[in-house]
Amino acid sequence: MRLLLIGERMNGPTWRPDEWPSLRGDRYWRLMLRVSAFNAEKSKAKLALIGLTEYDAVNLLPPDPQGVRWDSAKANEVAVSWLNHMREYDRCFLAGKRVAASLGVRGNLPDLVGKKLSVFGVKVTVIPHPSGLNRFWNDSAAVEELRERLSIILRERG
Repeated sequence: MRLLLIGERMNGPTWRPDEWPSLRGDRYWRLMLRVSAFNAEKSKAKLALIGLTEYDAVNLLPPDPQGVRWDSAKANEVAVSWLNHMREYDRCFLAGKRVAASLGVRGNLPDLVGKKLSVFGVKVTVIPHPSGLNRFWNDSAAVEELRERLSIILRERG
């Protein structure tokens, strides 16, 4: 089963590249696949708790220093330009409300987490962002409930 995990962007202390390829199109897609997302061991451990261990991962936006505002318009543009790539996966996991919103998934986040959704022909499931700031990961019962939901989704292959 091919899974894609989509994150927001990497944050660094002060660094941002001077030049990035156009955020639209294949070149940026390939770059973001190569750079990946959620490389920190703490993030990987949280994702493993809910059964996500093997996946491709991308971030919608390039790295930004801490505190730089989220560019929702740019994230929407990237998400829409990547729809054909996303359709190549059995399921895409959208990490957090910003990523979900970039694909037009709106609503109360707790009500959306762990559900099978389809947007623009892409099979998606919203998961909590594995940030250290996200309190979801402190609730072992909620983590276990999501793990159970995702195990069903992953067995169904769609």
